[in-house]
Amino acid sequence: MDPNFAKLFKIAQLIIEYLLVCQDQIANQLVDYEQIKGKSLHDQDESRREIEKLRNDLNTTKKESKKRKKIIEEQQKMLMSQRPPHHTCPVCAHSFLTIDYLQAHIHRRHPEYGSGREHDIDSEKEIQRVKDELRSKETELQLIKVQK
Repeated sequence: MDPNFAKLFKIAQLIIEYLLVCQDQIANQLVDYEQIKGKSLHDQDESRREIEKLRNDLNTTKKESKKRKKIIEEQQKMLMSQRPPHHTCPVCAHSFLTIDYLQAHIHRRHPEYGSGREHDIDSEKEIQRVKDELRSKETELQLIKVQK
């Protein structure tokens, strides 16, 4: 046999052996990539489910937030409508938050006018007390309606 032919034959065997090793490595990599792909698809499905759940939670939270915002607005409107009435002095037109302050003002600043008005001021106190009680009951009623 020719020595060059033997060398050539040996090189061909080594090349074939190398190609088989490369083929095995590529096959193993393909299996690994298929596993990674399957895991990625599974993770992607989980992520989609989680995103959908979070979207539903967000929508629920938005709806609840809108309801609470409406309740807060209604309560603020009720509170604004319940501003304490101003009591005006009939002599000098000063405004006071309560009947007591008005009465003290009249006794201090207008003593000649206050003696005949004591009965009227007591009546105003009673009227104011009834109005305050009515407002509180209306507020309670509106809160009950809002909560239902």
